[in-house]
Order: sequence, then structure tokens, then C-alpha cells
Amino acid sequence: MVMNKKGFFYFVEIALVIFLVTSFFFIFAPRAEITYQKFHDSSDLKKFGFGIMKSLDSRGILLNYIDAADMSKSNFTALRVYINSGLTETTNSQIEYAVNSTNCYSESGNYGNCGLNLNKNTTKEFQVTRVDYTYSKRSDPVTIHLYLWRIL
Repeated sequence: MVMNKKGFFYFVEIALVIFLVTSFFFIFAPRAEITYQKFHDSSDLKKFGFGIMKSLDSRGILLNYIDAADMSKSNFTALRVYINSGLTETTNSQIEYAVNSTNCYSESGNYGNCGLNLNKNTTKEFQVTRVDYTYSKRSDPVTIHLYLWRIL
């Protein structure tokens, strides 16, 4: 069968459109999947972190190590060890304790400003999830900010 020029160019145009649509799909579809996986992982970290904090509270560990009278006398090291023991090897964390949303203590017990303070040598990208757990068995409620991220 003999193809004329008009039919040949029509065939080339259709082949080019199919090629462009296929290329577009393979280039941009994986990014949407990666974004969904990051969102799903972030949601899982939030549930995981809240479960750890709820478990520590229900077992009385927060009651034993958070000083009811003076927050600066709390055993921050023991709390850090308990929280880290519940984390997987691929998850890292940072903890803050906010009293009345004005006074903030770091995971080592230093008084200062609230906010995530990561190591400046960190070069890999990661998604940080923040879990807030309010411990109200003292005169001033303490909100524990647990920052979680996956180690790449």
C-alpha cells in the first residue's frame, strides 16, 4: 500500500503526540507518588510520636520525671532516654518542654526559646513532623513538642 505525504505527516504527528504524552506521564507521575509517600510517612510519624507520648503518660513516666513544682528540676535525661527507646533506628528526634507557652526548656534542660534547632551540618533533605502532647498533671500545664524525622 502506498502512503501519500499527507497520510505520512498525519502518522508522524500522532506518533509525536503519543511520545510526548508518554514522556510527560513518566517524568511527572513519580513525583506525585513521592509527595504522597512523604505525606503518608509524616502522618505515620505523627501517630507514632503521639503513641509514644501517650504510653509514657499512661505508665506514669512523665509523672515521675517532670517536677510538679519547678520545671528546671525535672529529669530531662531520663525522659530523653525513654522517648528514644521507643523510636526506630531510622527515626531521629528533638524534644522541647513549653510551660504556659511562654517558658521553654530544651531536651537537655536548658532554658531558652522554643523552636526546632537542628545541627547545621545536616546536608540531607528530610521532612520534620511535630507532635504536641500536653501534660496537665501540674499546676502549670507542660506542652511537650516532639520533633520527629526519618534519617536518610
